Amino acid sequence: MGAAERAVRGTPNLHRSGTDFAPTFDRRNPMSQRLGLNRLPHPRFLAFLAIFVAVALAAGLAVPGLRPSVALITGFDIGAAVFIVSAAPLWRDEHIPRMRASAERDDGGRTLLLALLLAALVAVLLALGMAVRQSGRTPADLALVVVTLVLGWTLVNLVYALHYAHLYYDQVGKHDRGGLAFPGNAAPVFADFCYFSFVIGMTCQVSDVTITDRLMRRTALVQGLVSFFFNLGVLALTINVLAGVL
Repeated sequence: MGAAERAVRGTPNLHRSGTDFAPTFDRRNPMSQRLGLNRLPHPRFLAFLAIFVAVALAAGLAVPGLRPSVALITGFDIGAAVFIVSAAPLWRDEHIPRMRASAERDDGGRTLLLALLLAALVAVLLALGMAVRQSGRTPADLALVVVTLVLGWTLVNLVYALHYAHLYYDQVGKHDRGGLAFPGNAAPVFADFCYFSFVIGMTCQVSDVTITDRLMRRTALVQGLVSFFFNLGVLALTINVLAGVL
């Protein structure tokens, strides 16, 4: 291998999927594989992070006396809502080749993006706790808490659904990686991955879908742990709110 070829490996390049271009990283690079930098985050993820930060800062600066926790929650809610709405068209798409192309590029950069998302959710849970303790528990405060928790829970499971789709349709040689066996043995579409992900989010376990791949099993384990602690946080906040109301 020449010096020029060694210099190119692991650096971003343009990858074409249909009519979309997205910068990617060489999959053969060990460092890229360990850090999950096989591709830069999809614009949907970048938009969520940008809206989250921009709205939180704008709300804090534009509204005098607004608590930082409320500004943080507002930014998260708007960013999460935009992310969820932008992914809605995938729900009804049952065209497998298009699903495969979409899953290949519609991922968050694996480890890096999932870590950023979890950090954002931890920050919002802490902010919600501060908001509940500091506020007078008005109907508006309680509505903000409920909306934020619903959006946060939906966002986490939706991100994992996109990630499962990406892992399943990741190309190994000339074949899909697979790793999930759905009843009926038909090629799964995005709604199937949502079903798998949201069941884990609700129950911290799988249902009638069989995991057949070690990487997929590790990912499901992490999601189950995240769901358990997130649901535990929701329960603690609910008890806090009810104690204040009663």
